[in-house]
Amino acid sequence: MPSTLFLLQATTLVLQGLLLPGNALPATQQYHDPGDLVINEIHYAPADSRLEFVEVFNRSTALLNLCTLSIADSRDEPVVLCDGDALLPPEQFAVIARDTMLLKQTFALPAALAQENLLLEPSSWPALNNSGDTVTLYAGAAMIDAVSYLPDWGGQRVSLERIDPLGPAAAFNWGSSVAQQGASPGYQNSIFNPDRTPPFLLLAERTTPKTLTLFWNEQIDFTALHLTQFQAGDQSPWTITPIDVSTFSLTFGNAVPANALRYDGISDLTGNTGPRQQHPIARLPVAGELLINEVMFAPRADPYDNLPDQPEYVEVFNASEHLLSLRHLALAGEADDRGEADTRRATPPLPVMVAGSFAILYAPGKTRQDLEVFEDAFPGLQTTSPLLLPVDAASLGLRNEGDRVGLVVGDSLVVDDLVYDPAWHHPLLEETRGRALERRRQDAATALPSNWSSAVTGSGGTPGRENSLRQITEETETNGQLIINPALFSPDGDGVNDVLTIAIQTEKASQAGGIKVFDLAGRQVRTLVETTLFQQREIRFWDGASDGGSLLPVGVYIVVVNLLDVSAGTTQQIKQPVILARQLR
Repeated sequence: MPSTLFLLQATTLVLQGLLLPGNALPATQQYHDPGDLVINEIHYAPADSRLEFVEVFNRSTALLNLCTLSIADSRDEPVVLCDGDALLPPEQFAVIARDTMLLKQTFALPAALAQENLLLEPSSWPALNNSGDTVTLYAGAAMIDAVSYLPDWGGQRVSLERIDPLGPAAAFNWGSSVAQQGASPGYQNSIFNPDRTPPFLLLAERTTPKTLTLFWNEQIDFTALHLTQFQAGDQSPWTITPIDVSTFSLTFGNAVPANALRYDGISDLTGNTGPRQQHPIARLPVAGELLINEVMFAPRADPYDNLPDQPEYVEVFNASEHLLSLRHLALAGEADDRGEADTRRATPPLPVMVAGSFAILYAPGKTRQDLEVFEDAFPGLQTTSPLLLPVDAASLGLRNEGDRVGLVVGDSLVVDDLVYDPAWHHPLLEETRGRALERRRQDAATALPSNWSSAVTGSGGTPGRENSLRQITEETETNGQLIINPALFSPDGDGVNDVLTIAIQTEKASQAGGIKVFDLAGRQVRTLVETTLFQQREIRFWDGASDGGSLLPVGVYIVVVNLLDVSAGTTQQIKQPVILARQLR
């Protein structure tokens, strides 16, 4: 026959609406299975150690007799919770306390805890260590639940609460209580946030030609993974290798050619399972795919000029057709005597760049949101793009007198390199502080000084947007292998058609060549390239200045390109007239 206490508690359940008259009562379990009862809250570091408590939650469908259980700390000396019967209904709480009287005086506990004998004080208390401990519930010799907490989980002066009672006893599922009293014994936890969604794939990175590394937003149930759940192109992986609780790699027999990974039925530790999905694959950048596009090395920072201070930054551009993973990206400075360069690694979580987009590397501020700083200094910044990439340093350390900026992937792969010079600023500028150096063209060499000049926008830079150095005329004026853009240019510093772009398309790479400019009298006024080996498409610039650096007068000039094919022993000369103009004042 059920005990009188059991009948009283069953009557209470009816009155509380947990059971309807005429319905069957939940079965009473004297022996519990692991997971039936979970540790839901731990107050291990209260101001008064007598207020230590452990809250438990019944996540089974049965009445659980708590007096058949014992509790232990890391010394593993179990103490029986109580004598007789203490029946915990499904989806209800019980509290095991060091001093129940003091707990009732301190916290506004639910009346049902005392009425239903669910506020328990064992005969001895396993003191909980502030430096970390393990709390274990036993049913006889069987472990029902265990939590090995550490101080960095939370719980200093407030209780440590479980976020999802159905989730695992892992660090990500715990946090500090935000309840008004600093704890919530007998009540739903203040940070209760049950996980009812399947794992979300944050990044699929082609780390090597045959390996994909998958980063998820939560812990994965590795016991439920199998190879047939994944496919890239027409390939399924050969192996699955866990890296940490939320990351694993897939190894394929051949190089992964696909741009997307298909996966199906991935489960987390709460049992949430996702449907069949597809996720883009990001590759690591190689040389020529990620380009330095803009450098702010001398930002404006005057508290008395009534202008917003500017951040120091390096803007990069994804010139490839691929999704690029920037997880391994760093900035490198000048090498020292040992050939070693200081590096400042980008630190945002799992950043990726879509083709044709911009990203900004910068040192994070201390008192304001970084995005606000950029928006104030550069009105019109696109807030959804660019990607802001803080680095692990207080400053980028870009020297005003010139410096090296290298884009490094991993430990040593340099994907782009620039040694800038403040002399690249436009000669008409009286003040260059607060003015970024902008790249003219992505298809011209990064290291080419004439490919850089001063930003002409009023804010001094264009981080996250197309550069202000723009050429409106399309490349339509051609003469065989020579492409001039524009045929009329005006080097007056307004950012519009300030330079002449000279593109030479040769039949093959490594032809020797030179580029010179003559006036109509046949006098040589500028040598742009004396003699060098051209790429198959070579791009150079003329800023309208003479060899001596002075601006030439308006008029018609002739661009002359001499090509020498060493292997064939042939020479070729190409000429094209251009007009140098200036705005009327």
